[in-house]
Amino acid sequence: MRLMECVWLRIMDIDFAQKRIHIRGKGDKRRCTILAPLVIPEWQVHGERVK
Repeated sequence: MRLMECVWLRIMDIDFAQKRIHIRGKGDKRRCTILAPLVIPEWQVHGERVK
């Protein structure tokens, strides 16, 4: 992932069920990458705090 793609990342871009991150890139191009199992619990906790 590029730096600005990380900055623009939102919780709704993360699909915990399919373990994927949906990335919005330059020119409104979209792609997916794998969500590492190691970070899933941390991101779920963060997502609950943000809501």
